[in-house]
Order: sequence, then structure tokens, then C-alpha cells
Amino acid sequence: MHKGIDVSYLDLNVDPAEDLYTYVNGGWMDTTEIPEDRSSWGSFHELAKETDQKILNILEKELAIPGQAENIAARLFESGMDTDHIQQTKLKAIRHFLDDIQQMMSQDELPALLGRLLKGDVGGIMQLSVHPDLGNSQVYSVYLEPGGLGLPEREYYLEENEKTNHIREEYNKYIGKLLQEANVATGENAHSFSEDLLSFEKSLAENIMTKEERRNIGNLYNPIDAQTLRSKYPAWNWDDFFKSVDVASPDQIIVTDLGYFEFINSFIPGCDLETIKMYLSFLIVHQSSPFVHREIEKEHFALYGQTIEGIQSMRPRNERIVKIINSYLGEALGELFVSKHFPPAAKQSALEMTEDIIASYKNRISNLDWMTEDTKNYALEKLNAVKIKIGYPEKWEEYPGLEIKSSDDDASYLSNILAAAAWKRKKDAKRIGTAVDQTEWFMAPQTVNAYYNPMFNEIVFPAAILQPPFFDWEADAAVNYGGIGAVIGHEITHGFDDQGSRFDKDGNYKEWWTENDRSNFTAHTTKLIEQFDAYYPFSDLSLNGTFTLGENIADLGGLSVAYDALQLYYSRHGRPGNIDGFSPEQRFFMSWATVWRTKIRPEALRNQIKTDPHPPGKYRAVAAPSNMDSFYHAFGEKPTSPWYRKKADRIKIW
Repeated sequence: MHKGIDVSYLDLNVDPAEDLYTYVNGGWMDTTEIPEDRSSWGSFHELAKETDQKILNILEKELAIPGQAENIAARLFESGMDTDHIQQTKLKAIRHFLDDIQQMMSQDELPALLGRLLKGDVGGIMQLSVHPDLGNSQVYSVYLEPGGLGLPEREYYLEENEKTNHIREEYNKYIGKLLQEANVATGENAHSFSEDLLSFEKSLAENIMTKEERRNIGNLYNPIDAQTLRSKYPAWNWDDFFKSVDVASPDQIIVTDLGYFEFINSFIPGCDLETIKMYLSFLIVHQSSPFVHREIEKEHFALYGQTIEGIQSMRPRNERIVKIINSYLGEALGELFVSKHFPPAAKQSALEMTEDIIASYKNRISNLDWMTEDTKNYALEKLNAVKIKIGYPEKWEEYPGLEIKSSDDDASYLSNILAAAAWKRKKDAKRIGTAVDQTEWFMAPQTVNAYYNPMFNEIVFPAAILQPPFFDWEADAAVNYGGIGAVIGHEITHGFDDQGSRFDKDGNYKEWWTENDRSNFTAHTTKLIEQFDAYYPFSDLSLNGTFTLGENIADLGGLSVAYDALQLYYSRHGRPGNIDGFSPEQRFFMSWATVWRTKIRPEALRNQIKTDPHPPGKYRAVAAPSNMDSFYHAFGEKPTSPWYRKKADRIKIW
């Protein structure tokens, strides 16, 4: 058996032309169980767990050195593992926030209160963030956004069926229990407030954009000046708010959901003060729940892990904490990870593949039959301007001024988390109106993932994804181009999907298409929406082709261009013979299907369909190949296959 494709995982009773996913992964599906502490399990999860173990080994060595750990990530890990101290301190780190809320005597104090909460990175109703300006990606701007909801998506508040009703019932109980744990309500009082808070939050959910509406970038880009902000939403004392959040009143604010802020401008003044206080108290405890004592942590897991995701037990504590550190102090860990586990050869091979993929992309754009020459020329300019980041940042974040303390200093896991979050808030506040740092990374090197950033016009591949099954330097080219090569193509294609295509080569939200080109593009993408709308994982629930459109465009474009890039590679290095009885083209598509092998619990699958713009792995493995003539050339036509698409119905966009 050769590297790259594990033939023991094949299901030889299945014709690959009939069902590529089951053919490639059937043996794995039959012999693999989802771990009790997971909602799903597959190639991404296996690699992430291996990577986490490497991180844990690094942390163990760091903490074995006598005295306080030099690395702040190791110190945060140590505080997270100190469960005795966590049990002793409970909610001490947020008690001053809870007291501040309870001391509010009138709604006139609410803007200043929310500002103080947001400065500490807690609270809700509205959110303030700092990002590059959508219309001028070279400068940081202030964004005013709706506050996050307690449940994963607005549909959970609005749908009326047995499953969502049950989730709301459990959420209602969860609210009451957290209010009691925070000592802001007791017994029947807590139950009464939980009903009120659920109703309050439902009103917010009803007035937040749908996930489909949020996919239209134009809906999110509403820059207004400070005076317009005051006149549009006069019920809010914006001067108090900005002063308390420690942000100088900006000249421009980008409001991401105009309808939502119009709603709260009229809704909040009519709300009962005690309801608002209880809601904010609940949110702060809820946001803290992964970092505090076991009673609250268990309540959080019971709702979000067991009820919503179907998970049977919590992950080991050390694994949970590694995920948190990756989020808050990723580069502090990443520098250690890269020094031990990222060979230079991996970066060089990835760069070679990227060059082939970009060359293939240029050829595909030049030969499009639905796009005019002027738009093609600009598309090629944008493609040439794509920046490539592989492995790790050129400059590591040093976290100046951030103190992660030990229990000896009367600090707790939660207080350290709050310190890291507040440090990031302060850093962002200082950036407003300044030049954007184009060297910044938004994923840690130890993350098994990749991304395209439209405002930087860049593709980013952390070191951890450059490992099997995505990339294996000992495997044949077909496996690597069908794995990491297709992922590279996928991320580049995000620059030309329904969202990324609305940004110019410099990362500004700006239309560069002719009206006719945009119309032709929409006609093609509408067919892709219809393809995915027709997939029904459950009899009562289909995939959402509109919500997942960006990922589906990227999969189809990425896999198509990676296939062409593989042929370029063979033109230089020669085409090999069959391996394990499979042609290079067959191994290419088999590698793609291997990447997406996944087992998922029914509850988690329903939640993914509602909340995640990425389709389930089974559909990603087969949907894109079903539109590619090269797939049928490799495995043959099978019109009886449920995945089969007639030649005239096959979709080609990029």
C-alpha cells in the first residue's frame, strides 16, 4: 500500500461512479465511531486532535521548568487546569460587572453601562468592533453590530417544531439556573425572569438580519458620521457610550444592521428595567461559563453539547483549554509549535502547488465564455495581486502589556481570559483611523484550517493543515493536489465567490464587474443554489444553497483548478503509472473524498445546516466532482447514481 490513500478504508462493494464518498470512505465509516466527547469525527478532527497532542506535549515541557512559565500561553493553560482554585473563586472575576448592572437605577445609565461592559469584552444588545474599512481596506474603522444571541442562530427562537421547541425549553431552564448561580435571582423568581428574558431575546432575534441577508456585503456596509448616528438613533446617549467603552467618538461608524438598530432605538426604552438588568447579568455569566466552576460549566455543556449537538461527554479538560488558548493567545503557542513541527520542505511544496494553481486559474479565467474581456482582465489583475501566507507569520505577536497571572496573585482562569480579551479590545481601540497591519494573521499556525481574507486579498495556510491527509510530502502528486491543492484553489476562489467577487484587487468593497457579467455570474450561481437545495439529509430539512453558496462556489472552482494544476505538474515531471490499481486522476478525486470523510450526530447535523455556511462533508465530497467532466472520465458515467448530473446540467463557474 502506498502513501496517501488508505485502501483498507475503501468499500469495494460500491461503484465509485455511483457514490464516490462511500466507495472511498465506507470501510472507515464501518470501523469508526464518533468519540463520546465529539459531535462529529473525520479527517479534520483526527488531524486537529493529533496537533492538539503536540501542543500539549509542548506545554508539558514548558511547565516542567521550575518557577513561573515564561510563555504566557503556558501560564494561561496552568490557570485553566487549576480546578481547585476555579471552584474557590467561582464568579469572582465578573462580580464587579454583575454589581454594576444591579446598581443601574434608570435606563439613562444604560449606554454608559454597556460601554463599560464592552470595554471588558462582556455584555450584549450591541457590539463594537474594529476592522479594516470595507470601503477603504487600508484604514481601521469602527463597526457597530448587533450583540450576540444566546442560541446559535435566530431560527432557534422563531421556528415552531418539536426539536426547536425542546431546545428553547432547555435554554429557558439554563437561563434560570445561571441567574441563580449568579445570585441575582432565586427559585420561582429565576423561572419568571427566564421566561421574560427568552421573550426579550426573541424580539431581538426577530429583528436581526437573516443569515442569507448577511451574505450580501452591501447590507452590512452602512458608514455614517457621528452626528447621523445620534439623529438616527436618538434614544441612545452615544457620547456616554463611546466615553465608557474608552473609544473617542469616531468620525465614521459602520452600522452592519440598520434595521436592528432602528428596532432597539424604539424597543429598549419601552422595556422593563429589571428585565434588561437580568438579561445583561445572564449574558455575562453565560459568556463566562466555559471558564468557571463545574456547576455552571456542566449546565453549559448540557445545553450546547448534549441537547444541541448530541455529544455524550465533555472533552478532556486539557484539550478544551488548548482550544481556548488557540483563540486568545494563538501566536504565543504557535511560535513553539512551528519551531518543532513545521519542516521548511512543506512550505516549499505548498508554494509550488500554489504557483501551478494560479497559472491554471489564469488560463480558466482567460477562457471563460460568460465574462467580457474587460472584466476578465481585471479578474486576472486581482488574481496576480493575491498575497500568499503559508505556515506562520513573519512577525510574531508579542502581547506587550498583557499579564497572565497565577493563583498566587489571586488570579483565576476567568480573570486571565478577561485580561486577554480586554488587552485585545484596548489594542483595537488604538487602531481606529490608523493604517491596517497587512502582516497580521487571523488564525494561529497550529489551526487545522485555512482562509481567504477579502480585505487583504490574501490566502492563508497555517502550518497545521500542511499535514496528512491534506498534504504528505511522501505521497504522489495526485493525492496532494486533490488534498491541499484543492484547498488552495478553494481559498483563491473565495476571492471570486458571491461575496469575495465584490472586492477589488486592493481589498476594497467595490464593484468591478459590468452589469451583464454580474447577471451571467448570478445565473450560474443560481443553478448551484438549486443543486444544494435539492439535497435532503433529513426528510424535513434540506441543505440551504443560498447560505452555503460561497463554500460551494469555492469547492467547485478550487477542485477544478487543482485538477488542471495537476496536469501542469505532470507536464513538467512526467505522468506516473497506476498506483494500487488507480490512475492519477482517480487518486486525485479519491484524495478529495478522503479529506471530507465525516461521521456526525443527527443533532449536530441539524445544527450545522442551520448555522454553518459549510455543507456537511458527504456533500462536499461528491457535489463538486458531479459537475466536472474529468470526474466522469476518471470513473465512468453512471446515470443511475443519485449524484449524477447530465452533461448539459453540469455547472462551471470559474
